Amino acid sequence: MKPLSISRALLAELSLALLCSSAIAGCTVPVRCFDDACGGGEVGGAPAGGEAPGGADQGGADGGGGAVPTAVCGDDTKEGEEFCDGRDFGGSTCESIGLPPGNLVCTGQCTFYAGACNSTCGNGLLEATESCDGALLNGKTCTDLIPGSMGGVLSCLPNCVDFDTSQCDAPPTCPSGMLDPGELCEGDDLNAQSCTTLGYGGGELSCYDNCSFDLSACTLCGNSLINGGEACDGTELGGQSCQSQGYGGGTLTCSATCGFDTSSCTQCGNGVLNPGEGCDGSAFGNKTCETEGFFSGALSCTDLCELVTTGCTNCGNMVIDGAETCDGSNLNDQSCGSLGYAGGGTLACNAACGLDTSQCVSNSCGNANVEAPEQCDGSNLNGQSCASIGYAGGNLGCSNCSFEASGCTFCGNNSIQAGEQCDGGDVGGLSCQSFGFDGGGLGCNGNCTYNTGACTDCGNNVREGGEACDGGDFGGDNCGSYGFVGGGLSCNSNCTANTGGCTNCGNGVINAGEDCDGGNLNGYGCSSFGYDSGLLQCSGCYFDTSQCYFSCPWC
Repeated sequence: MKPLSISRALLAELSLALLCSSAIAGCTVPVRCFDDACGGGEVGGAPAGGEAPGGADQGGADGGGGAVPTAVCGDDTKEGEEFCDGRDFGGSTCESIGLPPGNLVCTGQCTFYAGACNSTCGNGLLEATESCDGALLNGKTCTDLIPGSMGGVLSCLPNCVDFDTSQCDAPPTCPSGMLDPGELCEGDDLNAQSCTTLGYGGGELSCYDNCSFDLSACTLCGNSLINGGEACDGTELGGQSCQSQGYGGGTLTCSATCGFDTSSCTQCGNGVLNPGEGCDGSAFGNKTCETEGFFSGALSCTDLCELVTTGCTNCGNMVIDGAETCDGSNLNDQSCGSLGYAGGGTLACNAACGLDTSQCVSNSCGNANVEAPEQCDGSNLNGQSCASIGYAGGNLGCSNCSFEASGCTFCGNNSIQAGEQCDGGDVGGLSCQSFGFDGGGLGCNGNCTYNTGACTDCGNNVREGGEACDGGDFGGDNCGSYGFVGGGLSCNSNCTANTGGCTNCGNGVINAGEDCDGGNLNGYGCSSFGYDSGLLQCSGCYFDTSQCYFSCPWC
């Protein structure tokens, strides 16, 4: 393929940045590249100082060009160094950034998604999902497409899915005023066919003067198959989701023009603080427990991007607040004696601002009986456990007839506490994408640390958890694994299997799109196409009339 190029002036205008996958050498357009969207060639160099939009403050870099307007990603207005924002692309298209035609999409992070700029139709190469491409007709002739035709010039439609038969020779019976064998249609008689019955999404089917279908007004969008230049089609989203488009959640749908509709996607959950959010995952802006009026602790965030301060505390400010019974050296005038320990001792305050009586002495401590004011005595915990005194689990001990909770933990209560990355199903609103993966499920280890073992890296040519394939790695699968007879299996950009190159031709059954199959000619013979004799054959599941003959009237 000829390397794509783009002017340096346009590069400067767009502030192009190196955001493409490192697997696509030399690609420097600000898009998320899939398949051959970047052509495998050089699109141009990033301008000096050019960086991706966003970052911690979503403002981008100014690149030495003066003050940059504050960009608010998600307000449907392209500004600052945003490449796009919602439906505002600033006039950019697939073609204007040096890619093949298609639908450019704006992600939730205000960068381009070029997954639908990957139309390979017109590149002069016959791809698995194409019937033809330019002069490459996959060995087909007019006779293959119009059984009664004697020849002519067959060409490829611009969609690379079907053929243009307008210059093929008409069957001997065309026109006759009626539909004859060997003709696909005649005049207004379309043989009960339409664009949709022929695999298109819609449009107007008509008939050429040579009794073959005119498909030029048929449209592929709407056929529930993702064809070149389409990001999606109907409910077929190509494995994409709001999350893969840079949003935190919501429902991705497909528009009537086969482009992604992200209007039902939400920014919450993408790990970036957007307008109207108190937080997002581990993104809190400049907020801390201290800015929220507490002494210390750790903030957390709900799935709705609401700030949670339950992990914040005023313990440590030397003032007894709320449920605290002490704070640092402030024991609220209590002592071991005032708490009933006849032997005296040293009363202290623990890290949770609760009284620590472990150094107080009870005259009865050690007799294995729990007697006031003892909490426990030796191995006698008085029926208590870590869970019963407010922890999630662990091992409760007894020291000097007071509970020893150093072996207890909050990990396991499904709520993130100070010092925990996650807890059970609570992963703080983060996802595999937050850690640079393409998909999969983020988990939490038993010690409340993140587990990325089920996250996947689609595009690394290794099939792993949740992927049907990755590049050329199909895990041993082939077309037969998906119920087909033969053909070539390919892999979509989202690591789902593409069976567009698979076929049932050869199973002896005439399937949709086939004239015949092996010895099954569906009752047709040479005479069905106006010939006088000969042997009708089946080649590639299309009728082959090369061995059919007309009688010689002058012999």
